[in-house]
Amino acid sequence: MKKRYSIHDFTLASPEEASGYAGGHGILGGSPRGISPFVVYKFLKEHFGRPTYVDPDDSRVTWSYTLKGPKRYLAVYDWKLYDWAVGIRLPWSMVQGKTRMEDIHKYDEEAKVEANILLEEILRYAKKVKIPIAKHSYQIIENTYETNYSYGQHFLKSLDRPKNDLKVPFDDQSFIHAVFFEECCAAWAAIMSFILSVEALFNILFEVYLNKEIRGDNVLRQRMFRLSLQDKWLLSASFCTCFARVLDRRSQGYQSLQKLIRIRNNWAHATISNEMRTYLIRDGELMFATKNTPIYKEKERAYIYPRISSVDYASAIKVQNDVDTIKSEMLSAMRKNDRKKFEKAMEEQYICLSRKGNLVS
Repeated sequence: MKKRYSIHDFTLASPEEASGYAGGHGILGGSPRGISPFVVYKFLKEHFGRPTYVDPDDSRVTWSYTLKGPKRYLAVYDWKLYDWAVGIRLPWSMVQGKTRMEDIHKYDEEAKVEANILLEEILRYAKKVKIPIAKHSYQIIENTYETNYSYGQHFLKSLDRPKNDLKVPFDDQSFIHAVFFEECCAAWAAIMSFILSVEALFNILFEVYLNKEIRGDNVLRQRMFRLSLQDKWLLSASFCTCFARVLDRRSQGYQSLQKLIRIRNNWAHATISNEMRTYLIRDGELMFATKNTPIYKEKERAYIYPRISSVDYASAIKVQNDVDTIKSEMLSAMRKNDRKKFEKAMEEQYICLSRKGNLVS
């Protein structure tokens, strides 16, 4: 009968033992079973004391335990702050290629068995431990503006650019440039991603800069987040602490915002709006397809809303430019110090906030 191993069969490797082994490869990764790295660290600290390796400033691994299992050596470590993993620690002889493949395979299998024993022990611990969220020092929020904007840029790269030799103003090229189904799909995804980035921009703004009276009233705070985008534009200077001046409803940024809101509403609610309609007019024995406007005059700055069935590169570029205008005007209305911090934060994948909700540079 095979012996059933437990956590008591694992020990923390001494520095001398650990030095005889090189970094191996991962066995369990991506926070196995969804267990928090904090829980894993607390479990290991309770059983084995201080980690083998500690470097709070490392960009990848900030702590690591080298454990001697019943047969193999394992490393348990965090990964880029948000995840943790279990890896095999390999003898130097194996790293240097002096081991037969069948021995390597056996080593791997035995290490995986021990890793799963460890995982089951951690899982039992995780089911009863409480994470002290209320005592956090910082919080990290995902920058959904940057995420959605990056998605838009990615889809945009997959689209064909209109040819430069067309003797037509750039804004009108969408009517001439051939549109295929695949391009329509990518353009639609790019446009919706850019529009979602605007919604994210305002939500992050309110998350960071909403004044403390509103922030402290959960009902009022939620009501502020449910405001329309137009209202957020007009009221943000009154309710957020970062602005030096109000955002003007007569500005280009506000006009851009209204355009994007109309596109979002028409597409999200499948509205049969004017740009979705084509009229067939009979003249004698002939039939003509036409819109309700004879011509779009550039000097009148008429905005051509994209039809969901024929969007393309030019349509997506217009929307991206509108998003950039909205962001630029928002930043220009902020106080200098807040503008610098917020502009830098918008370039990061994750945004770090202090316990009080202030931006951490």
